[in-house]
Amino acid sequence: MKPISFHEACATVKEKLHIELGTEKIRPEEALGRTVSQDIFSSMDNPPFSRSTMDGYAVRSSDTHGASDSSPVTLRITGESIIGVEPPSLESPFSAIRISTGAKIPTGADAVVMVEGTSSEGGENVLVFTQVEKGENIAHRGGDLVKDELIIRAGTVIEIPHIAVMNALGIPEIVVREKLRIGIVSTGNELIRPGIPYTEPKIYDSNGPTIQSLLNSHSGIMADYLGTLHDDRGSIESKLKEFIGKYHIVIVSGGSSAGEYDYVYRVISEFEPGMIFHGVMIKPGMPTAFGQHGGHFIIGLPGFPVSALMVFLSIFLNPVLSLSSSIGETPPITGKMGVSVRVDSLKTNLIPVKILGSSGDSRIYPVKGLSGSVSRFLDTDGYIVVPPRSTSLPEGQEVEVFRFNRRYVSTGKVISGLIDSETSEWLKRNSIEYTYRRLPSEDAAAAFGNGSVDGVILEAEESSFPELVSSFRKLFSISSRIISSRDILMVTTTPKKSGNAEIIGVTDEFSPWNVLSENGISAELANRIRNSTAIRINAEEAFKKVRSGELTEVYTTIHPPEGLSARSAGKISRILLMKE
Repeated sequence: MKPISFHEACATVKEKLHIELGTEKIRPEEALGRTVSQDIFSSMDNPPFSRSTMDGYAVRSSDTHGASDSSPVTLRITGESIIGVEPPSLESPFSAIRISTGAKIPTGADAVVMVEGTSSEGGENVLVFTQVEKGENIAHRGGDLVKDELIIRAGTVIEIPHIAVMNALGIPEIVVREKLRIGIVSTGNELIRPGIPYTEPKIYDSNGPTIQSLLNSHSGIMADYLGTLHDDRGSIESKLKEFIGKYHIVIVSGGSSAGEYDYVYRVISEFEPGMIFHGVMIKPGMPTAFGQHGGHFIIGLPGFPVSALMVFLSIFLNPVLSLSSSIGETPPITGKMGVSVRVDSLKTNLIPVKILGSSGDSRIYPVKGLSGSVSRFLDTDGYIVVPPRSTSLPEGQEVEVFRFNRRYVSTGKVISGLIDSETSEWLKRNSIEYTYRRLPSEDAAAAFGNGSVDGVILEAEESSFPELVSSFRKLFSISSRIISSRDILMVTTTPKKSGNAEIIGVTDEFSPWNVLSENGISAELANRIRNSTAIRINAEEAFKKVRSGELTEVYTTIHPPEGLSARSAGKISRILLMKE
């Protein structure tokens, strides 16, 4: 089956994904987010009786005519109306009944005089200094709602105000659309469910529980995580048939590519009517599948966590939510790219991004990493969709960001850059309140330069600090503080004649070219790194290879063994640049 475009996939899912849901009866307090299937009418008048809107006296309005500060009317107090108790009637002319706010209006009374317009001094009579008209200070029976009045139309998604009204009317139950039932399963011999003790070379399933949580955040959906399946065709076929009998939609992650052990798409193809599409021209997520069996649907997602979530959010989520009448995605916001990004010109690119800066001047940064790099989710606020035939997004290009509805509690300044446990402790000791937004060093520096963040932590050679700080002072009034400092030793042997030196990065200590931006190190060191072949092994192996001549240089923060020549390549320090 030929892959289709991203826009064709979105349109096809919207067109094909139709499910007839049944109904059920539930109590109003259980109905938040559910869709009403039948019109709801008021079961009674509201208010159910005429009641006072003020503390004061229930009176005949005609008895107060002519009352004024200079000529008050004297009325005899014959009783009291309190909330929840049937009051006595107002029978005699020129009489009054003391009444509380919300209490029932006595028979015979047609107005209420506010207590501020009277004086009783605790006696049997009350002096009335103000004239009231018929109906004054009274909420009349049915003045808000009358019995059998339409209050909620069929098709309405229930929100808190609806629940308040239904409870005020004493409505015991309503008819709503049944929940959309969705089963979620992940395939792969390597997968184990979260919570099971870990053993190599397994990996925990992220896709199933994540998508379950996303779907169950919508009240009109009941999503079940069904665990993991091995890459066995018979098992996958029998389980998918079982799940399709129980759920309106089955979501499967993994097994939809074209490998020898990818059976999901083969099984879907044998259903009736079978595969609707297999393969979408997107990056990431090309092996996306969508199929149907009778009135039930199967969604096939890629196995890598970033790919699976991006595909589900961008192609399937809104059509699924529309079936349950749940509220869809938050509308996208616009912002400008904080850095330039290269993209695949043959596919629609789905790029996870973070949003920095104020809502009116947001800067958008790609969250870099592979499709299996789950740490990207920690930094991601949403994603952008870049259509095919684009080769790059230049810095400053305006883009739309589809948000993940994340909620942040912002504390103090926004700081970006590299924050490890040592830096975190330093910030605590110095009582610096901050909100952390992860960015690679070069993007963090750019974000600080354009004002998207208030502070940035960079690693650089101390000899380059004056130039580094000076360049930022041209943009801002800043303060700079060294957080930590360490020596970087460069161990050298005779260079090889091949032209390119080999430089070894030591994984158990520090790999300078991974964290230093070119502006943060000396030109000589930047040149060496750029023109070298860098490999990463532990320190012990590194020095063995230096001794044998296999490598020409090694950078490390630990002292070399005796017998190796060494010279210092400078002191590398971590510096905090902060707007003053």
